[in-house]
Amino acid sequence: MNPRQQVIGIDGCRAGWCLIGFENGNYFLELHPHFHSIFTQHPSAVLFLIDMPMGLASTGEVRVLEQLARQELSPGYSSSVFTPPCSKVLEAKSYEEAKMINLKSTGKSLSIQSWNLVSKMREVDQFIRQNSILHHRIFESHPEINFKNLNKGNLLQYRKNAPNKQGIDERLRILSSYDASLPDYFFKFRKVHPKTKVKDDDLLDAFSLCLTAHLGSKYQLKIIQSPALNQPQFFPNRLATYVPDNHND
Repeated sequence: MNPRQQVIGIDGCRAGWCLIGFENGNYFLELHPHFHSIFTQHPSAVLFLIDMPMGLASTGEVRVLEQLARQELSPGYSSSVFTPPCSKVLEAKSYEEAKMINLKSTGKSLSIQSWNLVSKMREVDQFIRQNSILHHRIFESHPEINFKNLNKGNLLQYRKNAPNKQGIDERLRILSSYDASLPDYFFKFRKVHPKTKVKDDDLLDAFSLCLTAHLGSKYQLKIIQSPALNQPQFFPNRLATYVPDNHND
């Protein structure tokens, strides 16, 4: 990877989208109210890792990517992977309507966690449908899988919301084992925006996505991919992560 090339990690937040980017040896933070503005502002970034389901299943399709992700995080953290709705839910105007649509299409109702993310999933879905030329640079990614792999394949001891910031400290230690400057960037960025706009775990997740993008571009991404028969026609179901392999990072 050319050190001047830009990579970006994106996580949803209360303000819209939290972006951590890496370029020329430095990290930068941006908050974007709209998903599409990220790509308008960063058209030359070589890789975008995003913590948001992409390629939702249509009627008659089965999305198995969450099953594969839960296997990566078992035992202990599989519950951090939620089941996204079917694509028809993106048209719903209310939670009750969304539950009925998902039940009719999949035989299952819809969690409130999934419904709370529908507006963001709709943004992402519309963008990737309209920008197929960018598909080779856009990957879904799961922060907890990334943290596990960055932690040499070991599941973490604490959840992000653990008391006394134990989960935050544990994740910062993992990030700092690859780049000693990362905790300083975290605390610097923490002062820029209030938690009403971006929470600690949003920043941590975006950092894990950005670091994974950087290391994956420098070495090689690991792609967790659904079987071909389960793939939506317009966007592949796949998760990108990075697995250390005796690299001098």
